[in-house]
Amino acid sequence: MSRFLPILLVLLLSATLRAQEAPAGADDPRTKTLAAIESQLPVLLQEETALKKLREDLKKALTAEEKSDLEQAITDRRARIRDIRDNIRLLASGIPEDAWNQQPGTPRTLNEEIQDVLSPAIEQLREATAGPREMSELREEIARWENRLKLADEAANRLATLPEDEATSSEIAGHLRSVRELWEERRTEATGELQALRTRLDERISRSRGLVETVSDSFHNFWRGRGFNLILALAAFLAVLLVGRRIHHFARSHNPIQKRHHQTVIVRLLDLLAGLLIALCATSAALLVLYVRADWLLLSLATILVVAILVSLRNSVIPYTEQIRTILNLGPVRHGERIIIDGLPWQVDTLGFYCVFSNPAIPDTRLRLPIREVISLRSRPAPPKESWFPCAVDDWVVLKSGVYGKVIRITPEFVVMLHLGGSRQTFPVAEFLALTPENLSKGFRVSSMFGIDYSHQAIATTTVPDLLTQGIQAAMLEIIDRDHLKNIKVEFAAAASSSLDFIVMADFTGDVASQRNVLQRAIQRACVDLSLRHGWRIPFPQLTLHQA
Repeated sequence: MSRFLPILLVLLLSATLRAQEAPAGADDPRTKTLAAIESQLPVLLQEETALKKLREDLKKALTAEEKSDLEQAITDRRARIRDIRDNIRLLASGIPEDAWNQQPGTPRTLNEEIQDVLSPAIEQLREATAGPREMSELREEIARWENRLKLADEAANRLATLPEDEATSSEIAGHLRSVRELWEERRTEATGELQALRTRLDERISRSRGLVETVSDSFHNFWRGRGFNLILALAAFLAVLLVGRRIHHFARSHNPIQKRHHQTVIVRLLDLLAGLLIALCATSAALLVLYVRADWLLLSLATILVVAILVSLRNSVIPYTEQIRTILNLGPVRHGERIIIDGLPWQVDTLGFYCVFSNPAIPDTRLRLPIREVISLRSRPAPPKESWFPCAVDDWVVLKSGVYGKVIRITPEFVVMLHLGGSRQTFPVAEFLALTPENLSKGFRVSSMFGIDYSHQAIATTTVPDLLTQGIQAAMLEIIDRDHLKNIKVEFAAAASSSLDFIVMADFTGDVASQRNVLQRAIQRACVDLSLRHGWRIPFPQLTLHQA
């Protein structure tokens, strides 16, 4: 009697609900629920009847093998009855039995604890896909029971064609009846399961929403809850980071040790520790915000991220020992020293994960390189007066190839020269340096050769140099100011094959570097004028024949 009590209670509940409900259409969820429960009751009665029969057969069993088979069948029937009752309770209450029967857990292992940390993220994924997964499982289950129902119908149709008349023996007729009863039970079971599963699927589809609505609600809920928590955590991280850097900068600027021992090992080590402490405080602030907001999903993900970063840093400390030494100003590259990169000298301004270099001769230019590319280089102390580049912008230079012009732009890659007449020529820095530029803007000398005939040999080493010096100086002062002419010197150079040669050396300031070619031509013109004035003959190449 106690076995049928739940069935009677379900029937009473069904009758009560039907009496209380107003007339409703076939699509009413309550009507569908009651119909699904009703479809389960014949299945339950059928299973309990079969269980009772199995127990009676067990009492009559003679062999151990037969008893074992019956006991296994009884166990399967009991499990099936338990599942049907759970299904009836689920249809009536909408709450699965597992939700009520959860028990407190036993002591957990480390792997279980890690899984517990990851469980919020996994649970979020499960919740996000719960609806589609449930509907997919229901459709698969419906397809499985539809196939079973098809098999039961085929079996019943086949059994209907087998005769049970008087010509059939009683033994065969008994077996046919048992087989018919078996497949009738299976057809009844399949019909009930299909109706229950279809009802659950219809209810799940009715509760599901459209894609746009689902995405919109998810986006709204994210920014109202977890998104807001994420913004607060990021704001706390940035606030602590910026405030910590401000405090560190203030402490550095007002610390006498920093001023006296700038960029020493102790100072660099203190800077590195301060940076690590600021990063730790900023990370702790972000995690604390997530903890206070009780956002366990973001807290778990952030914790995993922090742990992964720490593990990667621990594994990378040994390979990056040389980089750490360089950052601490203990490596082959030191702060404030001179280093050659791509053939160009640079001054080491900052050593860190990214190193910054500058060249005083190239204005408004900074070179930024990662530390891994710097540790293979070498630096050396630079004397105060050592040049950083052969010239500067607006300097006039002459290259080894004879090119003469004004430097108008210098970059780490190119040098642009402006020639007389307005044309411009661009040189790669390496090529420009290989041409050994001569800088005229700091002062320069113009040298010129001039020769007179051998007939003036008597005055060639005495009178002629003085007269040339005075005449060339006067000619130069007609072109430039006296302040720009530093010195003029004329010396006897050589007794050539057909002339007595003199070398004229005129030194000028860099202010008249743009007139270098003009001055060189003016010296030759002055020499010719002086020769005409003093009656000096200018020789020309001659061929003399001597006859024996």
